[in-house]
Amino acid sequence: MTKQAGAIVVSILFAVGTVAASYAADASAPVQGSHSQNLKVGANATPEGGTPGSVVTGELLKIDGINYTMKDQSGKEVRFQIDPSRTMMNIQPKVGDKIRADVQPEGYAYSIDLAQ
Repeated sequence: MTKQAGAIVVSILFAVGTVAASYAADASAPVQGSHSQNLKVGANATPEGGTPGSVVTGELLKIDGINYTMKDQSGKEVRFQIDPSRTMMNIQPKVGDKIRADVQPEGYAYSIDLAQ
């Protein structure tokens, strides 16, 4: 009887450990957010996220906190967010500036510069 109880305890501990390990592995996956004009918005976007971003050039139309709206060269409005702790900003952009933004698929700008 003692051997059976020991086997049951070991099995339970193994199951709990496996579940905890799989949960921890899934918790590190990037968080996908909502869609806004076919632009994914999420948290903690990084350029090494796997999917390449796109470089967008155009006129900055609106700044609302960390939310930016610009009109690209084709006339389409593009929205993205900045992360003050991660976005490399070589300028302090103002509405009306012509900028170049490296926007990641998650909807965050990795870098912002004046357009040449």
